[in-house]
Amino acid sequence: MEYPSFTKQISPDTVTGTTSVVPYASDNPVIKEMSRLTQNMISLITEGEKIIYSNGEAIHVTPNTIMMLAGGSYIFTERFTNNTFLRSTMLLFDNELIAKFWPKRNAFAEHKSHVFFPRDTFIKSYIETLQHLQAAGNKISGAMAILKVNELLLYLSDTYPDIFYSFQPYIIKETAEDRIKNVVEKNLYNFLSVKELAFLCNMSIPTFKRKFDSIYKTSPAKWMQERRLEMAAGKIKLRNAKPGDLYLEAGYSSHSAFSQAFKSYYGVSPSDYTG
Repeated sequence: MEYPSFTKQISPDTVTGTTSVVPYASDNPVIKEMSRLTQNMISLITEGEKIIYSNGEAIHVTPNTIMMLAGGSYIFTERFTNNTFLRSTMLLFDNELIAKFWPKRNAFAEHKSHVFFPRDTFIKSYIETLQHLQAAGNKISGAMAILKVNELLLYLSDTYPDIFYSFQPYIIKETAEDRIKNVVEKNLYNFLSVKELAFLCNMSIPTFKRKFDSIYKTSPAKWMQERRLEMAAGKIKLRNAKPGDLYLEAGYSSHSAFSQAFKSYYGVSPSDYTG
């Protein structure tokens, strides 16, 4: 059976400007799919896992929690666990729907683009209700979607206010320089391509490369390679790892390729490096 991709599920042509409850299923895992989320989302995964890359650390989403994610540019990777598929339900909603909760919000609280809530008894029952509504291929109507999304938002805001009110549904304004620094430096060990990094920065590849060069005075590929080699050198110096254990962490497919790059940068092989 073929399932639509995540990007197709949340296409602006189908859900932008609406509150939607969207079932999602995959038996062919997506690997690093770039997607612009045009609305805020609550992800209710029941089988499998997702890894989401943004301008920070890799976000792991599992059936143990539910996640609320602000609209923006993301890269999604799916992982299957014991079963050979991924199943979830996505609740999609605009800022206007959640804005009514802001009078209770602490203006000085730390604001985050994603937050996690525990999958407690109520939420488990809530997911079962959604599954019942979606049974036999039924599509949840717009009016029912608004009701169910409001129900969950109200529950989360009343039960977990500290988590709920730390959620930031608006894109934080950053300079292009700050955006590049956040995306590149926080994703250094997620091994994203230049194309993927440019996407997360909301830039074309030529613009990204040009601005990157103005900040770091080198190319993205060279800068990332050097930072990873410096990480490896630090661990070798402190004897926290053997050279043969570091090549994958440094982004190389073999020990020999890592050793060659290390020697080219430091003038000595990893085994001879003393700092």
